Amino acid sequence: MLLRDLQSASFKGARFLVPEDEAEEGRNTIPHQYPDSPIRYAEDNGGHAPCFDISGIVHGEGLPGKVNTLRRAFSSPGPGVLRHPWYGTQFCAVDGKIRFSRSDRNSGVVEFDVKLMVTGPPVFPGLLSGIAAVVTGLASGAVTKLFANYGSLLGVPGTNASHVAMSTAIASVGLSLDRYFGSASNSAGRLIDRSGRYARTPSEMSDVLVDAFRAPIDDTTISVSTLLRGFRDVSAESQSILSEAGLIEITTADRAQRQADLMAFATSIEAAAYVSIAEAMAARAYETADQVEADETDLVERFEAIQQRSLDADIMSDMVSVLTSTSEVLQNAAVRLPRTAALNLDGIPANALSYQLYHGDMSLPADTEARIQQLVDLNLSQDPAALVGDVTVLTEA
Repeated sequence: MLLRDLQSASFKGARFLVPEDEAEEGRNTIPHQYPDSPIRYAEDNGGHAPCFDISGIVHGEGLPGKVNTLRRAFSSPGPGVLRHPWYGTQFCAVDGKIRFSRSDRNSGVVEFDVKLMVTGPPVFPGLLSGIAAVVTGLASGAVTKLFANYGSLLGVPGTNASHVAMSTAIASVGLSLDRYFGSASNSAGRLIDRSGRYARTPSEMSDVLVDAFRAPIDDTTISVSTLLRGFRDVSAESQSILSEAGLIEITTADRAQRQADLMAFATSIEAAAYVSIAEAMAARAYETADQVEADETDLVERFEAIQQRSLDADIMSDMVSVLTSTSEVLQNAAVRLPRTAALNLDGIPANALSYQLYHGDMSLPADTEARIQQLVDLNLSQDPAALVGDVTVLTEA
């Protein structure tokens, strides 16, 4: 079987493939026997919580980073969300050791074995707000570190073309920030107005960049949805700069320096936008588990892109910590929220639809489909578009 055909899963936001796994659950039954009596009594002493024995695989580009993300997910304390290929979402804790293995026969693939047990939601849900606060602390520290001594990363533009390229890149980021967060501070405007000056003396830009990214977070008048839209737009702008830098034809030393400077600037902006997006996600009030999963997928994909960039090891460590902590917040939210599903309403009487919404499983197993057909058969005289008078329905009694 090809890797692309395998089922995917994740634990605490760390994703992997599952070629083989087992699950166990059941009832804890205690038998009682009595002397000289034919009576036997089986005492139900509660259920055995499901437990999983998973053999997983990680592979592809950025393999060391993927393995480290998985190791941190498995070794971090406390339970987390397991998204299982056929058991669905479960709140689990690691049970025992995790074994990683690799073989030269299977280059680019790392295999692992782990046991997980279902624990249910955390005992102290009030601590979750503390996890969100950790994300804020990590994000603030990461942005400050990203732009500290920023000028040392860049060279002074040697030609007018290099100066214009850097000035344009700085101004474009400033425009994106100002479009959404201009009310938070004047830092975004300064990036626009002084882009030429900052291109020649980038060290003067460090504090301005920190404030441009942190001020919107601290401004309580800016909604979380605006934060997410704005920082995603900034991230897209940084990726555009990276693409333009990649197209520079290296024919002179000046062109090489121009490309390196643009990439260093865009990479730092992309990383700052990533941690700001994560912080906004940690503060977002979600309505459905689907929204949580969409944001978590977005966050992981952004992290995977950043793994391909040239960042210092300590800054990359900050990126990993932001991902892990934000995933904890998102996973804790997901297990408490409902899911949504699309329904094809064509030809479904209103009473059958009502049964689906309030009693049936949205995945429509066979027994639910049979009950819906019963409802249809009981109300053949009804117009599916508009029920009139009494309607025959099924009850749970």
